[in-house]
Amino acid sequence: MLKLYTDRSKFDKRRVLFNNDAVFNAYTHKKKFDKIDHALMLKYDGAVIVGKNDIATPVTTKYGFTDITKLSTGLKTLLNLRNMNALTQYDVIDITEAGKNVISDIFSYAEQMNIPVILSHADLPKLDGQSILVNDAKEVTEELELFQLILERWGDDEKD
Repeated sequence: MLKLYTDRSKFDKRRVLFNNDAVFNAYTHKKKFDKIDHALMLKYDGAVIVGKNDIATPVTTKYGFTDITKLSTGLKTLLNLRNMNALTQYDVIDITEAGKNVISDIFSYAEQMNIPVILSHADLPKLDGQSILVNDAKEVTEELELFQLILERWGDDEKD
């Protein structure tokens, strides 16, 4: 079951991967990407690596050539998650910067890898019956339930 939290307060902030762009640009881009990573790059950004893995790795997209650091934040978040075993300083990943288009894959990989996620926006994909334990308190299987729990958290912030 996926564990989802609506804020970072439960965690030691040093153990939360939260700036996915910076972490990707500093560490993840250096790994050797596998076939799944390449498929995800193509699926979400239409990107194909055309060189070796380094900070100036050329990538081609439907818009032309760029370097690997210009991939979307949602894709970088997903690739960081898939690389969490190598990023041993982190226990949990904040996926709030990722959009709905990539969150369903993030949910699947996080559940498979048993890595908790933090999500503080309510732009949600279909859950298709996936069970999610929210804030260690309530199990949900429907988008509306999850949406309501995230909105409740926002209401709690306003009370503080």
